[in-house]
Amino acid sequence: MKIEGRHSGRSASGTGKISLSDKKAERRGSLRALIKVSVNGVFQDDFFYAVAQNISTSGILFETDKLLVEGDKIACSFVLQHKIDIDGEVVRSERKTPDLYHCGVRFLNLDPKAKAEIEELVAVQKRQGERRRD
Repeated sequence: MKIEGRHSGRSASGTGKISLSDKKAERRGSLRALIKVSVNGVFQDDFFYAVAQNISTSGILFETDKLLVEGDKIACSFVLQHKIDIDGEVVRSERKTPDLYHCGVRFLNLDPKAKAEIEELVAVQKRQGERRRD
């Protein structure tokens, strides 16, 4: 997959922590599942590696040493139960250390099978969280 985009010249910034809470899901539009999954990405023919922190049917948050900024278009792949290939747009980038960034990416082309797999993962984590509160 080849996805084109360009750095806008803006610095990487952002705020807030992401969790599986209903309140935050309401603001974002969908619940997120906490995960630790390897992500292989491509931005302008440059490959990068990342580790996913959380995922929903609308996007993914990952940690990477690649500087990506809002508006960058990327391609990435990762494995949940099956390999998922997506195109995405960076909607948030936050510098965590001098060489590490948290990037929020909105999915642009999530196929129905991948969406169902992510929905199931989110549902399982939500049920587990509800059981812990009981």
